[in-house]
Order: sequence, then structure tokens, then C-alpha cells
Amino acid sequence: MTEPENSRYCVLVLFFTSTLSFFPIGFHFVVLGPMVPALREVYNSTYLSRSGVPLPNETWLLLLTLTISFVIVGAFFGGLCNKSLLAILSRKHLLQVAHILNIIGVSIICFVGGLTGSYEAVIVGRMIVGLPVGIWYGLIPIVTAEISARNKHSFWQSLAAVSLVFATMIGVSVAHPKGLGNAQLWPIAVSIAALPSIAYLIASNWFPETPFYLIREQRFEETAKVLRKLRTSDEATIQTEINSMENEIQTTKKVLSLKEVLKTRQYRRVFFAVIALFCGFVFTGANHFFFYTDFVFLQAGISSDSVTFATIGIFALQFFICFPAIKIIERYGGLKVHIGSVISVIIALVVLTISQVTTPYAPTVMPIIAIISVAVFLMTFAAFMNTALLVVLSAITTEPIRPTAFGYGSMAFWITGWVLTFISPYLQEHLGPYAFSIWIVTSILHLIFLMKFLPEINGKTQGEIQEFFK
Repeated sequence: MTEPENSRYCVLVLFFTSTLSFFPIGFHFVVLGPMVPALREVYNSTYLSRSGVPLPNETWLLLLTLTISFVIVGAFFGGLCNKSLLAILSRKHLLQVAHILNIIGVSIICFVGGLTGSYEAVIVGRMIVGLPVGIWYGLIPIVTAEISARNKHSFWQSLAAVSLVFATMIGVSVAHPKGLGNAQLWPIAVSIAALPSIAYLIASNWFPETPFYLIREQRFEETAKVLRKLRTSDEATIQTEINSMENEIQTTKKVLSLKEVLKTRQYRRVFFAVIALFCGFVFTGANHFFFYTDFVFLQAGISSDSVTFATIGIFALQFFICFPAIKIIERYGGLKVHIGSVISVIIALVVLTISQVTTPYAPTVMPIIAIISVAVFLMTFAAFMNTALLVVLSAITTEPIRPTAFGYGSMAFWITGWVLTFISPYLQEHLGPYAFSIWIVTSILHLIFLMKFLPEINGKTQGEIQEFFK
């Protein structure tokens, strides 16, 4: 029996679903970074009109961290509600709801915040656009897996990651202060994040429900009809795929609860490994760089006129490095690449710290070294570590515990992500050139965990991997 293959229609559905959902995520993460001077001007004007005095630096720092980080607060609640929403909505309908929420959040930021200068509206809008971010992060991998042919899953999961990186490049480019990132045009730059959602809501009228959802709803005739459009396979192959889906659905009913997971030594170890992987991923300091790249460069001694150009160049590089990174991960395995990525990140952080400490002694050379260090960090993180993490997580988890482990892991991911995003400007304010030393320590701890407490997964069967945890 031949492997089922995706039809052109299926490719279009997967492409638009992944790219139109992950583009706003990356865009929201980075678009405000280059706009910080414009936001400070707007916020100061609002504060001055309300209180009659200029915006104090302490208040500005608090408003900035809330504005930047509240997208992660929204993502936490969006991810938290994912499972409950899927119990009452289909995959397609939940995607549509997420895109509507994105449009609402962007509208609040652009129209209410943009027209009135209200920083409260911007912060609330950021939290609302965070809701679909949390939904998309958990939902897109499910939709991709349930629509694409099994032998193409990894490709389509990788495409989502590439879309996110592409969006970060576009976000920092349009938000340049000499482009749309000034005090007058910044709402137009933010509004670009709503365009993919509008496009998805229009295109989704021609998108099907996923075959797995239709089988769960016992709509078997519709399942076969949808698969005929999604595959180029013959009727026998399609029927075999339907039977396989039915068997998998029966298996996934045996999902273990948290209490059951923690009672068994093997499952307990896997569960805490997943939590540690999610948290260690954040504790490399990635949010500090993604949300505050311009801040990092300014402190490194790069002029304010050049800082955003440096940011644009680095985000462009990390997009183009994504394609060879996928091949490297396929060859050497997720764990080895993840370990190599953490080592590269540690080296980049050490060099960046040294360059910042010694900038007064070499003001021309050290900013260039800082740019190279940040470029190495972001390219390593976005292209290698991000994708390798998904490979490792999938390899060490089994079907009965995967939903529970991933659910609590993503909660830990968003909580730690918000805390670290919130405190990053304060670290730079109070620790100065030593602000990144904390990420050096936590990255070293994460490296020790990877090398000591995880098994090799490349070329290993699921049974061999689980033996390690027993």
C-alpha cells in the first residue's frame, strides 16, 4: 500500500493555515521594539496632559514592560483555554475565533490607543492579541498533524516556525523609526498584524474541518469526502487512512491525568523533563533579545540612528538560516543540535557581556562584536534551538502522557516567559553591562540538564528512549 500524499488543495490549506496564523505571532513579538522612542513620546504626552508633569522614568519603565510583556499574559490565558474551547468548537471554528480576537486586539491598540494616546488601551489590546497567540501555539500543530499526510508532518511543522521567523524580520523592518515606527504612524505598523487574520477569515470559507474532528463527530461520509480532496491517493489507501485514524482516536482516549502521571516513576521523569525543557528554553534569555533587541544594542554602544538597521539585518539573517538548519537537525538529531545550540548561546552571551564591559576601552570595535554576538544568539535560537526543541519533546513523550505534559509545559513556558520579559529592562537598568550574566548561569544549568538527564534520541526507538526514563 502506498503512502498517502497531500493534494495541491491540501498544500494550499496547510500553507495558508500555518503562515497566516504564525505570522501575527512573530509580528506581535517584535514590532514594538523599534517603536520604543515613539511610544515614549506618546505616553509622555498622555501623562503630561493628565497630570501636568512629564512622565517619570520609573513610571515609563513600568508602562514599557507592561506594554511589551502583556502579549505573553494573554498567550498564557489563551493556551490555558485551548483544551476547553476545543471541547465545544471545531478546529476550524476555533482558528476563526482566534483570528477574530487578533483583529479586535489590533483594533483596540490602533484605534483607541492610537487616536487617544491611552497607554491603558495599548496594554489591554496587547493582552487581547496575546489570546490568539496562545491558541495558535497549541492549535496549529494539531491542525497540521490532522490534515497533512503523516510522512509530511515534520515539513509542515517546520514551515510554521519559518513563518514566525519571517514575521519577525517584517516586524522590525516596518517598525523602523524612519518608516512607520514614529509617533504619528506607529498604529499603521501595528495594524499590519490584522491583515493575515482578515485573509484567513476570507479563505477559511473554502477550508475543510480536519478528518480527525469529523471522525470524532461520527461524520464518516464527510470524512471520506474531505480526504478525497486532501489526498491524491486511491480509495483503498484513503479507507486505510480512515481506519488508522479511528484506531488512533481510540488510543488517545487513554490519556493519563496529572495524578496518574506523577504516580509512575517513568512518566513522572518524562513529565518533569518536559517542564525543564520548556523552562530552560526561556531561561536562555531569548525573550530579552526578541522583545528588547534595540535596547541591547543601544546599551552596547551602537548609535540610535543605526540600532534598528542592525536589528533588521539580524532578523533577516535568522530567517535565511532556518532552511539549512532543518537539514542539520534531520542529520544529527534533535538532542545533539539542541545541546550544540545551548553551547553556542552561552558563548554568544559571554562574548556579548565582555564586549559591553569593555566598550569604554574600545568604543569602535566592541559594538561590532556586540552585533555579531546578538546575531549568533538569535540565529542559533530561532533556527536551531526552536526547531530542535519540538523534535526532542515529541521523541521523549508517548501518546498517553503527551497532552498532560505539553499542557502543563506550555503553562510553565508562558508564565516564565512573562516574568523574564517583564524583568529584562530592569536587569539592563540596574546591572548595566552585566545584565546578561544571569542568562549565562541559567543556560549552563540547562546544558547540564540536557547532557545528564536526557537520552540520545537519534536513531532510537520509542521503547529504547523510554527505557532510559525507567
